Amino acid sequence: MMFIFTEILLYIAFLTLDIFGAASVWIKYISIFICFITAMYHSIKTHEYFISIVMALTLFADTFLLLLDKYYIIGVLSFCIVQTLYAAYMISLSGKKSIIPRISLFILAVLILTITDSADLLSIAAAWSFTQLFANVLQAFLIRKLHRHGLIYAIGLLLFLMCDTCVGLNNITIYFTDFPLHRVLSGAGLLMWVFYLPSQVLITYSFCNNRRTL
Repeated sequence: MMFIFTEILLYIAFLTLDIFGAASVWIKYISIFICFITAMYHSIKTHEYFISIVMALTLFADTFLLLLDKYYIIGVLSFCIVQTLYAAYMISLSGKKSIIPRISLFILAVLILTITDSADLLSIAAAWSFTQLFANVLQAFLIRKLHRHGLIYAIGLLLFLMCDTCVGLNNITIYFTDFPLHRVLSGAGLLMWVFYLPSQVLITYSFCNNRRTL
């Protein structure tokens, strides 16, 4: 409960700062760091290391994407590994039937990037991360009844997807100023962390409060 209470306080704090246009980077980073520390404590206690590895990679990604605000490719590639690990975890639980659809989604995304002349290392990495996250959300809901906290885990991934969608919409407004509904979509950047921290808290909680994980 202390974990949830602390994260709620930090969530309220950085949302308030964001509303008034004040700096909130360190509060956001600390909130993810607490997820990592909680995951590490769980791993030390139970000798189950999956969630601590995932949260370490998540924190590493946010170091570049949020704290340093540069070398984005390193952060995105880290999230690629995160989503691949989530995928491998769920595939190990429910079989290999989702592998072909996952790869097909990624190939389709790369084809779209190529057709629109937007294919570079960063966009391709982002395509892998997003398509695997999308597949992870679907699969998490499908297998939610297999574990005690499966629904919490699935909702956490769904919020993660909503955050990633906001990131994509925000980038569209930055690089394509003539994009339809530009002014409406420009607000997506403000919503990223509205979804992101709750997603990481729920995912961490779903693992750390169930010895069987998920």
